Amino acid sequence: MATAAISSILHGEVVLPEQHQTYILTLRRVFTYQLERGISEEVLLHGTDISRKDMDEPYCVVSTEQARQFYLNVLHHSDQPGIGLEVGWLSDLADAGAYGLALKTARTVGEVIEESAQNYAFYYQMADWLVRTEDDELRLRIVTHTREPDLHRFLVERIFAGNQANAEELSGGKIQPIKLLLDYPEPENSPRYEQIFQCPVHFSQRLCELHYDAAILDLPVVSYDPEVKEVMKALRTNLLARLVSNRDVVSEVKLHLRREPGQFPSLEEIASVLAMSSRTLRRRLSEKETSFQSLLDAQRHRLARDFLVGTTLNIQQVADYCGFNDARNFTQAFKRWQGSTPTEYREATLGI
Repeated sequence: MATAAISSILHGEVVLPEQHQTYILTLRRVFTYQLERGISEEVLLHGTDISRKDMDEPYCVVSTEQARQFYLNVLHHSDQPGIGLEVGWLSDLADAGAYGLALKTARTVGEVIEESAQNYAFYYQMADWLVRTEDDELRLRIVTHTREPDLHRFLVERIFAGNQANAEELSGGKIQPIKLLLDYPEPENSPRYEQIFQCPVHFSQRLCELHYDAAILDLPVVSYDPEVKEVMKALRTNLLARLVSNRDVVSEVKLHLRREPGQFPSLEEIASVLAMSSRTLRRRLSEKETSFQSLLDAQRHRLARDFLVGTTLNIQQVADYCGFNDARNFTQAFKRWQGSTPTEYREATLGI
């Protein structure tokens, strides 16, 4: 049985809030993995507003939308089945910076689980980590925030494989799961799951859960160090405070406006996704000396130029993609943005 000292967080299901930004260090293992396989940094970072210089700074802050676009680039340009599984299995706790190093100094695995539950959302996006004990089992459940099957599978694979790699690192290889439940069909690389988890794996289930014997909560962490623990705790607390204070709403709004070409969510819709009121979002944008309308116009302007130069769509079709029902209104807006009409811009740019 698990020790009574384990927090009540483990005796009822706990849902961690979705965090809308994180440190770029959470992307770096995937980035390096793909670079080693010949995928260029330009391809991996396309449309993310992330530079190579950013990627070299572990505590550079990125939004969930930036991470999402990065992962979609990874999946689109990878022909390797189960890439999330492989990246997760290669992970170590140092990949999570001060957060991961702090976990290595904990006294027991139960303490690690508590710390993880309290801080997980600050380091991983697009998924909730749910923890509970039931029937003498410790059950870890993943619920992702995406409707894209490939991205869902990638996130689940990476999180569970990374969790198992970290568990073995902390315990000196003593922790093995009881079973793994996954809510997607059995993939072609299913034998790899059994190699990594060394337990029965069940696909096409109604949820995604990894089960352990609850007795692992009492296992000692092989790298426990009380003095280093205090130092790492202070550093982690400082980094979490920086993460909360550095939220870049301008980048997040831009990425939401770019997410689906031709579809432009309202300020109210974006504010809801960012977990703030529309009034707060307006104020935050104003503090950055911009406005929602300015960002919307900039995205429509960029999209219009791309369609005018890169396609043979007529002006009404381009207007539709840019969110205008009437070509005349689109022409007036484009002339205000560019100083020329759409037709004049197309002819001058293409040399017609």
